[in-house]
Amino acid sequence: MHGKRLVIALSGLHGSGRTTYGRKLAKILKLKYHSIGRVFREVARKMGIDLMKLTEMASKDASIDKYVDEITKKKASEGNIVIEGNLAALMLPEEIKDNTVKIFLTAPLRERASRIARREKIPYWKALNETKMREENEWRRYLKYYGINFKDYRIYDIIINTAVYGIEENTQIMLKFIKAWRELKDGSDTASSRKNMHKVER
Repeated sequence: MHGKRLVIALSGLHGSGRTTYGRKLAKILKLKYHSIGRVFREVARKMGIDLMKLTEMASKDASIDKYVDEITKKKASEGNIVIEGNLAALMLPEEIKDNTVKIFLTAPLRERASRIARREKIPYWKALNETKMREENEWRRYLKYYGINFKDYRIYDIIINTAVYGIEENTQIMLKFIKAWRELKDGSDTASSRKNMHKVER
């Protein structure tokens, strides 16, 4: 595994710290960094609309998500990268899914809204309401377009509540887990596959 190209997929809820930890991991491990959210924001900027409006449009137009997904898959296939975003672990090319570290970040809603309010310099109540609306819209979209239940966490290698410890402690937890994951992969050529476990059972 050490000779292969490392891919870390950092998924999670809004305000859980994906960008913060994605950048830190990329810097420490000397990997490239790709933010799905940043691409989404760039699309909104080019269209001259805000993020909430683009989210609303995406719920009716699948081409927006498909465009962002294709960019993500191309970046992931190049390897040696941290991919960060809601569906980072779910939008990987099939050939690299089983050899990607899949991390899910979470935190209580009020904590996440507080972080977003500070980051965006907006009132807490606005951050809370917009976060709820965005997530509910996105979860419906993922189910509609991909048949994905976003709340099915079985695909992930580790789930971390970033509100329990500080940034440096959480970073160390992730680094130690990635090291252990790579050592485990090095010692096993027959790691069990978890393909399509995120798909909704019909």
